[in-house]
Amino acid sequence: MVKFEELYSWTVLLSVLCLGCAPAIDARVNSVGTRTIDGQQQSFATPQELLVAGLVDDAMGLSAKNRFFEAEGRLRQARYLAPDNQRVLFDLALVLDQIGQGEEAVDILKDLNQRKPDVPDRLVALANAHASLKDYPASLDALKRTFRILKNAKNLARASRVARSIASVSFAAGLEADALCYSYEAFALAPSAEELGSHGQIVVAQGLYVAAQAFLEESLKQTPALGKRTSVLHALALARFAVKEYQSALEAETKALDFVDKEPELGGEVNAVWYIMREKLWTGEESESEKKVLDDLRVQAIDYRELAPVSMMMLPPEIVRKLQEIPAQEE
Repeated sequence: MVKFEELYSWTVLLSVLCLGCAPAIDARVNSVGTRTIDGQQQSFATPQELLVAGLVDDAMGLSAKNRFFEAEGRLRQARYLAPDNQRVLFDLALVLDQIGQGEEAVDILKDLNQRKPDVPDRLVALANAHASLKDYPASLDALKRTFRILKNAKNLARASRVARSIASVSFAAGLEADALCYSYEAFALAPSAEELGSHGQIVVAQGLYVAAQAFLEESLKQTPALGKRTSVLHALALARFAVKEYQSALEAETKALDFVDKEPELGGEVNAVWYIMREKLWTGEESESEKKVLDDLRVQAIDYRELAPVSMMMLPPEIVRKLQEIPAQEE
């Protein structure tokens, strides 16, 4: 979400102006006042501009708390007051996409992109809105345009992130060759533990389990510090599980959990997969405390299954099947 600089409170200023018998200020045209800067008379912001800024500031705060419907209301008010304010329109489109109004978000973003083409933030937002509507060809078109712009500008770190998005959307669209190509491109442009893990998981998702396992194990051998990165260990665990090395898979996923606080975005998936792997191997009796922990993990696995269907598509089929078999409630 776009962040705006904090503005001084305008409500007190307006109340002061409205005191006494002075005529009401027309918020559409009047300036609050003027000041001299470097010998030049410059206007303060108009009440309308201050009101718009206040509404946007409120919307940003609400969005940060995931209160998107309230944020939408603030931004629609801001749009009414300033219909051509492109930052207001951009933020409104982002919020609309969050609340499932992708069609309107696409319309706004297309208009913004026509006004000023080839702005990466706008193209990525348009791609996200198209992906929300499962219009994968349009999403990929916007992402690939963004990728070319960033790569030509030598912004390799950001180009890598966009390439990773292309790989994910391509996989969701069933374009496996493109997914693999852009996944490797993302890793090559900005090598990191996260990119190594993400590429390894894409290779697993393609069913190239032996290749993924060899690639990740060799990377760990060359750079032992990667053995403390959840993304790498998780991908390795998936590869090992897929080739039926269940015990070593569980060991890798257990280590992945040890470091998940450094990559919290993977927490739900790693917990869910660890639960499935542990259930696959466990044959003994659990203590009461262990049962409580496992019950909590089972609930987390169900939540992951419901909230991350696209991510779940990238797991080995046996793990997906076992996740789908978990009953929603204990019988």
